[in-house]
Amino acid sequence: MGKKEMKNRAMTTHLIEAQAHYLLTSFMCLAVLLVLLSLPAFAGQKASLTKERAQGLLGPIMQGAEVVSVSESPLQGAWEVVIAAPGGEKSVVYFDDKRMLLVSGALIDLKTRSNLTQNRYEEVNRVDFSSIPLDDALVMGNREAKYKVVVFDDPD
Repeated sequence: MGKKEMKNRAMTTHLIEAQAHYLLTSFMCLAVLLVLLSLPAFAGQKASLTKERAQGLLGPIMQGAEVVSVSESPLQGAWEVVIAAPGGEKSVVYFDDKRMLLVSGALIDLKTRSNLTQNRYEEVNRVDFSSIPLDDALVMGNREAKYKVVVFDDPD
């Protein structure tokens, strides 16, 4: 093998090594970038709160109350927990993300000046009109009217 062939082979080897180094460096930069981009997503995640865990936390405090649902709260870092009292009435309480604090009270949206807790309370306690048995009801007026009023009375 002559000097010229050895020089060409050395240049080819050097080019292959440079390309491999470039590809490896690019791959590592891409991997680091993906990790850095995913950090905010992981940092913003809250620990989950299940109905069972919420029931366990509430049990000693509110005996007889049953957890109906758990969902993310409008308040960052908190969970909304809907509970049902033994009589069936539902209420809304909040747990912090670390499950160390229980908040029972009004959550007010300062921009809209609306009571988010009251709005949710009304929503979870709304009665489905179609579920009220009216077979033995005393009907006054048009049975097919657009608006209806139901009055409950105990004759005793």
